[in-house]
Amino acid sequence: MKSDAIDIWKEFLAGRIEQEKGNHEEALKYFESVLKADPNNPSFLRAKANALKGLKKPKEALMADVVAEYRELAQTHIGEMDKPDLWIRGLEGILAKIESFEKDTATAMLASAW
Repeated sequence: MKSDAIDIWKEFLAGRIEQEKGNHEEALKYFESVLKADPNNPSFLRAKANALKGLKKPKEALMADVVAEYRELAQTHIGEMDKPDLWIRGLEGILAKIESFEKDTATAMLASAW
């Protein structure tokens, strides 16, 4: 695990390069490593979510996306932006994403049962 910010970003960028090459498994290793150093970084979480999507792991990808979105809300809604209506709108958006995933998954399961 890297501790220097420059090294962490170098590792993240190496992961992004692997991801762009379609090497999602290798990219995921990089993203999991940088997340150990900076677990609250939404960019790292989103990259992990995209790698998981590439690996056809939709539930794990959704969870990484949800965590990233929540952390982005928490970073954005501070000080004057810490208002209930802004939080509610953001939280409802995250909840809608989860519910949509659940609905799509249930629909796919029903379709495959036929």
